[in-house]
Amino acid sequence: MPIKVKQRAIVFVLIAGLGAIGLHRAPARSTAPTQENRGLWLTSIGLTGLYHSTLLDETLSDLSQRGFNTLYPAVWNRGQTLYPSRVVPAAFTLGDVLSTTVREGKRQGLRIIPWFEYGLKVTDRSALARQHPEWLARDRNGRPYINPEPVNALPFPLKGLSRAVTGADHVVLNPIHPQVQNLIVKMFVDVVKRYNVDGIQIDDHFALPVQLGYDSYTRQRFRQEQGVEPPADPTDPAWMEWRANKLTELVGKISTAIKQQKPAIVFSIAPNLPAFAYRTTLQDWPTWVRRGYVDEVVVQVYRPTVAEMEAIAADPQIYGLQAYALVSLGLYAGPGLKAKTGQQLDREVAVTRRLRYNGFALFSWEFAIGPLARGRKVKFTGP
Repeated sequence: MPIKVKQRAIVFVLIAGLGAIGLHRAPARSTAPTQENRGLWLTSIGLTGLYHSTLLDETLSDLSQRGFNTLYPAVWNRGQTLYPSRVVPAAFTLGDVLSTTVREGKRQGLRIIPWFEYGLKVTDRSALARQHPEWLARDRNGRPYINPEPVNALPFPLKGLSRAVTGADHVVLNPIHPQVQNLIVKMFVDVVKRYNVDGIQIDDHFALPVQLGYDSYTRQRFRQEQGVEPPADPTDPAWMEWRANKLTELVGKISTAIKQQKPAIVFSIAPNLPAFAYRTTLQDWPTWVRRGYVDEVVVQVYRPTVAEMEAIAADPQIYGLQAYALVSLGLYAGPGLKAKTGQQLDREVAVTRRLRYNGFALFSWEFAIGPLARGRKVKFTGP
């Protein structure tokens, strides 16, 4: 065979091979019908990495094969979305991560409930914080919330993957400010309206740290309604209750707005334990549940031992909320606490079943079964 013909043949084979890779899709594996929630959180790092490496469909197929039936993919990271939003800035423009996740997840029989990780936290370098400083919640010295240590703004480059932004600090959008409320409600409605998602989820960061609330708008609002200045002590009971009620009102607005778009949409929350959530971040989430604002709760029961996890799971304050909503338990696979073995996770899942919770969710894909799982082989079947 002449050299030129050989070269053309090689080029043809390479092109055909690349085309086959591009067209390849993992075979669909629908999970068996079950009422038990078997969830998994997928962080923004894992989600975008899988998307841009074209491994997302294979991963979702693997989840279904392992018995999971719900995925909570992170789509909101410190002030930017991981999909082309019509409301807030997007982190990058190379494709639509959420659209692909929904399409491939549905093929695998998975519920897809986008997780708005970081809630009201954004970075001080984000467009929202820089363009609208009046939207930021502040402490009694007029300072916005700053983490004890700096954090990376996003693990991914912005604006066409140009470069990473590092060294930014967290600030908090004020949930009492009407323009912030309007923005947040529009963001959720936009997703529910444009994507075939099964729900949306907020977590422990959709909150107002107790030391905040001393910005000019909130002070004025409190004076108008209470006739006095906000107390200098941020833990004053009446002052805490007033701010917590305002956050609750925002959650109610979100619930009403998304259900007007799709009545069957699931409003999911993933909070910390009730007393801690209220004391530190003014999240009175049991009231959200009792008022019917949310449909699903995944309580973060992150403890190093099965005994500690079970003691919390048996708490009537949490257990009793099953009368108002579907309640699952969030279980921690790693990395902050000592990484758990597959056997320990199995025992924690057994606790959720023995106590008759609606199910469980593991944090997170990366540490439960992904690249940082240290060989752990987690697979869940029926009770």
